[in-house]
Amino acid sequence: TQNEELDYSIDIFGVSMIGDGSASRSLVEMEIVYLRYFAKDGCTLKTNFFCCVPIPLVGESTDEDEDEAAPDAHATAAAAIAEDLRERDGDSRYDAEATFHAYKKSLDARVPAFFNQLGSSLVSASFDEANVMLGAHNSVASRIRKSAPKALIWHAVAHCLELAYKDCTKDIEFIDVVQSTVAAVYR
Repeated sequence: TQNEELDYSIDIFGVSMIGDGSASRSLVEMEIVYLRYFAKDGCTLKTNFFCCVPIPLVGESTDEDEDEAAPDAHATAAAAIAEDLRERDGDSRYDAEATFHAYKKSLDARVPAFFNQLGSSLVSASFDEANVMLGAHNSVASRIRKSAPKALIWHAVAHCLELAYKDCTKDIEFIDVVQSTVAAVYR
């Protein structure tokens, strides 16, 4: 199963974590987490969706009534994250502490030993360029580096490509028309 392969890879090869965030329609910050790891054969590299982590503002409640089905590990972790954040004192914006805490809680719910073994199991991590994620001193990346100093942490390739595209096309007037047309059709 996927969990067996993941546990095996954590123990033998290590894993890579890919995170990307966005605000949902309800304006709750969400981090989507993918894990990249080797299958048991040691040759097949897999990238799989792992979880979608809610990062509510401090004091903000989550809508736990959306799904009336029995709670799974994700729902349980999301509820615990929301409760922990509600109990925190401090500022009320999305910050690195809340984001890291949300990652940790969600990953621990499915792979309990992951953060305890971070130094030996995390090979790399890739995030968007937001200061909360990749800042030098007070970011998710800096918190990960404390536990996994050998892990490579970098700006996501897809985000670099998007920035390069925007830079290359900023002076082409027709691109604005194409982008606005695509955006209107997509909505």
